[in-house]
Order: sequence, then C-alpha cells, then structure tokens
Amino acid sequence: SKDTGYVGCALTSNMVRFFKTADGSWSHEVAISIEPLKVRNWMLPEMPGLITDFVISLDDRYLYLVNWLHGDIRQYNIEDPAKPVLAGQVFVGGLLQKGSDVVYVTDDDKEEQYAVPQVK
Repeated sequence: SKDTGYVGCALTSNMVRFFKTADGSWSHEVAISIEPLKVRNWMLPEMPGLITDFVISLDDRYLYLVNWLHGDIRQYNIEDPAKPVLAGQVFVGGLLQKGSDVVYVTDDDKEEQYAVPQVK
C-alpha cells in the first residue's frame, strides 16, 4: 500500500501526483505534462493531448494514459512515483492520423501526420 496516486487533468494534459508528506499532510505536484501541438485545419492553433483515461499496472511499475486528441497511448515507468519516465508510445488514432484534415506542424514548419497501425 502506497500513500500516493495520480489524477488525470484532461484539458491541460497533466497527470497530477498526490501524496502524503513526512508530516502526514497531503500534497500534490504535476508529475507528467504533455505539451500541446501546433496544428493546422483545427479550431485552435494548438491542440492539447486531452488525457481521457489512465491505468496503473497491477505491479505498480507503469502508468498508461490516453491522449485522445493526439491519438497516442503512452507508457510511463513510475517506479519512482515523483519522476515518471516515458517508456513507450504508440499512435492508434486521434485527429493527427494520416488522411485527416488536421496536421501537426513541426518546429521547422513541416506538416506531419501519424501512421496508425492495424490493431488486431
């Protein structure tokens, strides 16, 4: 049993960790922050990830989250709950997939879209 947990904040695309401090009080901090992406052909110039779901593995080693608008699922190693490390990422849908009107704009102003694998 651990005195720590996470809350997914959809629009800001943050995972907030809450935890018990040494004096027995509770505190919180942003543990994961997913930056919005610069896009074209969408209602705003930047698109948040929009975290909609997350789950912690049964062995408490990994946190999995869904960025609904970006279309990716991320795996974070949370063996140190205060310092999650991105361990894996796969794009399975979202608004930035190939064939969509919406495109991601890179820092050097190139347009990109993500290939979506066939999931069986």
